Amino acid sequence: MDPRKCLCGGTNFISIKERGEIICKSCGNVVLINIDAGPEWTHEKTGQNTMRGGSPLTLLESDLGITSPFGAFEMSSSSLKTGKERRMRQIQFREISPIKRRMDKLLNEIKSKAEILQLARHELETAAQLARKALITDEKKRWNTKALAVASIYVSYRLNDNPKKIVDMLKIINAPKPKKKDVSKVVRALLTVLNVRAPLATEERTVKRVAKYLRPKKEILMTSMEMIKVAKKHRIGLGKNPGSLAAATIYISYKLHGSNITQKSICKAANTTEVTLRSRVKDIISNITITINV
Repeated sequence: MDPRKCLCGGTNFISIKERGEIICKSCGNVVLINIDAGPEWTHEKTGQNTMRGGSPLTLLESDLGITSPFGAFEMSSSSLKTGKERRMRQIQFREISPIKRRMDKLLNEIKSKAEILQLARHELETAAQLARKALITDEKKRWNTKALAVASIYVSYRLNDNPKKIVDMLKIINAPKPKKKDVSKVVRALLTVLNVRAPLATEERTVKRVAKYLRPKKEILMTSMEMIKVAKKHRIGLGKNPGSLAAATIYISYKLHGSNITQKSICKAANTTEVTLRSRVKDIISNITITINV
């Protein structure tokens, strides 16, 4: 309704800021309710925003962390706590759907494995999202819970440029743990059901990942990238592990710029061996002429 004109024809209005209402002075009709788009709660004296209660939404819970289970708070009467609360908790548990129970079990498995593997928060959230989609997309499929948890974490590693292998993950995880064959089978099924394509490992991606650990200078990183382009034109390292060529270019770049670094530290970041690193370094030096303008 237009606040400049009321049903009674009056044009004089009163604005009440506390309630956000505009009232007609003639008949008392509320002609407009203003909705404040600013902060919902503020401190009366300082004007600072007050924090909300409750935890934020998370994919690590089947209900996104919205539901509060009975028994999470203290009840005033002991009789209610012993009788009524128990009954309410039973009713709440019965209303949980089978898919939600499977999801709770799967997410708890992912959280326990993630604690052992020391996953980053974004990797843990990605693994939980993949597992949730797998259960929702194909509810009738009987997933192996332990294998699906490890497979979700492995695909999350791949999507976040982490080069860990399934064998290395299973070595860290304590018993009981799934077999490598079962995890590999679930990984293929997971990628098929969700239509997810994990990014392939390339030399450029490996250099960026290694740079996160070593934190080299900008000049060293740029020289390594240019060296990879030239090495690809000369077909150096064709069919070999991309991490070995990336590690070799970084090692040579460090030496060209007068910085010291050990082969062991580069191989650990690039997930390759020192023997392979030295072989790629020989291939690059024997086939490419490298000059740097100082």
